[in-house]
Amino acid sequence: MEKEASPILNGWYRANFKNLISILDVTTNPSFQKAGIDKFLIFKCPDIPKIISFSIDEKARGEPYKDILAENWSNWQKEIPGWVWTSKADYIVYAFVKNKELIESPRFIPTVDFVSAIKTKDYPINKAENLGWTTIFKLIPKEELPSKPPSKLKLEDFI
Repeated sequence: MEKEASPILNGWYRANFKNLISILDVTTNPSFQKAGIDKFLIFKCPDIPKIISFSIDEKARGEPYKDILAENWSNWQKEIPGWVWTSKADYIVYAFVKNKELIESPRFIPTVDFVSAIKTKDYPINKAENLGWTTIFKLIPKEELPSKPPSKLKLEDFI
């Protein structure tokens, strides 16, 4: 879903962050992909001559679920950790997209806070059997996410 959601999210970022000057997509760079970074959002500070950026790891699902899927093991048999443990992005941007539209505003979850929440709360473990491997994940209720509603995000939050 991330490839389908990417241009939709870009439009949302441009419409909702007035000081955004650039979106740097690094999804084709293997080094950034290994670090779980999809994009950099680059901002001009409003009152000082400074430019800042932060990295994001975009996640998308195609239905308006009441939870966020947090991948603990990408491949359990080969012990390949899931994105929860490998993402080095500043924020995980979680979106629900259907019929090429955002179902709700994306959630900006500080990665370090998300990992902390996963470690400290005992969410039920689920698994998905794929062709030859098993993915292990937890479903985190949206209301328990350490995220800010996008309408409350301010550039100062990222400086």
